[in-house]
Amino acid sequence: MIWMTTSRFDVRAGLSAAVLALTLTSCADEPGDQLDSETRDIIRAALESQADIPSQYAEWFAEHPEEKSNLPSLFDQRLCVKDELAGTTADFRMTREAADADGSAPGLNPREKREMWDNVRVRSTLPRDIKPKHLRWDGPLRYCVNGVLWMSHPEVDGDNATIFIQNECTGWCGWGGVLELKRDAGGWKAGELSEWWVS
Repeated sequence: MIWMTTSRFDVRAGLSAAVLALTLTSCADEPGDQLDSETRDIIRAALESQADIPSQYAEWFAEHPEEKSNLPSLFDQRLCVKDELAGTTADFRMTREAADADGSAPGLNPREKREMWDNVRVRSTLPRDIKPKHLRWDGPLRYCVNGVLWMSHPEVDGDNATIFIQNECTGWCGWGGVLELKRDAGGWKAGELSEWWVS
């Protein structure tokens, strides 16, 4: 009888440890191993090209001290980044073309663009070390006063690449388009946004 009790305890302890390990593993940051090195380099270049909003605020208030208020210091002003990629530039172009064909393109608002991004099946988690310090990750209970950046997987053609990118602000505002990148001897560099939209 004592052996049976000990056995049951051992089984329960083993199951508890397994459940705990599984829970901790599922809560851990995904490594983003599914992204090849070229994709990582392109995404890193795209993120590094985004505005350093806290530095811009600091420069503005240094030049215009009379405009300074305590309001910006109440919130983390960094642009947030969604921690995964979804779809490709082509997916978003096809959706846009379909909307153009039936005459609904002018009605596409930031929420509809977000739904497009949410509904794409091909997704990859971004590695945690890819984000530059002037940006921060989006997440539950985070207030992203300057918006959340969403990106597609890059489409690469030789030394050129494109990414669909958009910033969904806290209200109904936003901006986005197709970010063009080019590779030179120093690596990938972000260029212009084409097919630009803003609301």
